[in-house]
Amino acid sequence: MKTRSTILLIGVALVISLGAGFGEPARADGREPSRTALMVFVDYEDRVEPSLPVSDLRLGGASGLGDWLEGQGHEVLTYPEIEPIMRAWQIRSALDLPYNLLPALGAEHSIDYLMIVRLVLYPDRVLLLGRGLARNSGYLCWASTVEISLPSEFWIQEEGTAEAWNNLIATASAQFTAHWPDAASETPGSTLVLLPLRPVGLGSESADIATHSILGSLLETKLWQIPDPAMVRSVLRDGGHDPRRLDEAGRAELSIWFDPVALLVPNLLSFETLVTRAVPFVVEDAAPTKVALAAEAKVPLYLQVLLLDCGTGRVRSAMAAYLKPDDPTGLFGFDKTVPLARRFEFGADQIVEKLKRTGGKI
Repeated sequence: MKTRSTILLIGVALVISLGAGFGEPARADGREPSRTALMVFVDYEDRVEPSLPVSDLRLGGASGLGDWLEGQGHEVLTYPEIEPIMRAWQIRSALDLPYNLLPALGAEHSIDYLMIVRLVLYPDRVLLLGRGLARNSGYLCWASTVEISLPSEFWIQEEGTAEAWNNLIATASAQFTAHWPDAASETPGSTLVLLPLRPVGLGSESADIATHSILGSLLETKLWQIPDPAMVRSVLRDGGHDPRRLDEAGRAELSIWFDPVALLVPNLLSFETLVTRAVPFVVEDAAPTKVALAAEAKVPLYLQVLLLDCGTGRVRSAMAAYLKPDDPTGLFGFDKTVPLARRFEFGADQIVEKLKRTGGKI
């Protein structure tokens, strides 16, 4: 259900080809392979200036992940097949998914699952954030976060970036796609709806990491069904409701579509001002480098989740976790790579553990 994030150290000259040599996809258990549509999005805003076009980054990501899934016996709707669909449905982001997209994909391409992947680029790392949706329900069946540490010259080298990028994706694919479900997977339990997370003093990327962490922790319990956040947003917006300012009519819409036992309203607060952009600088007679961006990991954060009654909007309980900043100083006083995702997962686990004490009966 969930893949824990891990810092993977990648060298620019590293050449690894994972998933090759498997031959035709096949399952050892004899069951029919699941069929997956793979959508990949690249996000870097002004944090980094990649030396590759976005189209190359997206294609490399989709090809690497697709090759690995096929090597494990899954059928994958390839990037050339999925790109026209994304254009026709005007899908521009990982949260921009119309609710009726899944039935259309099922009817036209006979898919079982939709895998949505965001490649979030920083000067010193790449985050892979993934969600898996069951085609017949729009509910989540999988969530994964993998964090890859990059060498300082990764984005500024004149040659070899494309090869390094493809090797990076190939190396991360095994861990990232671990526990990807087969066609027999089912999600039991009553329904919880997770509303959009509201970050205060933080960028949207921190909100996305926290959201993925909460979704992964919820899925790991196997106690509840979780509609995908994009499906929730689509239902509300189609009905004329603001997902971030949910009123009585919006809650009624969610009751009609999902009949949830409760709504989860997450918030993420920072206690300090963050540096949100990495600034390139050049030292004379030295190779250019960039400031490592790990600001979100160096300040204290507060993750809060309110449990709301969908009918009345009343707060039934509140759960919170204090996210202590990681120490960026390593051995002998040298700076070390500080993971962004790890403490979000720790905080999400704390909150979901409190929910688990209800035994699934909220």
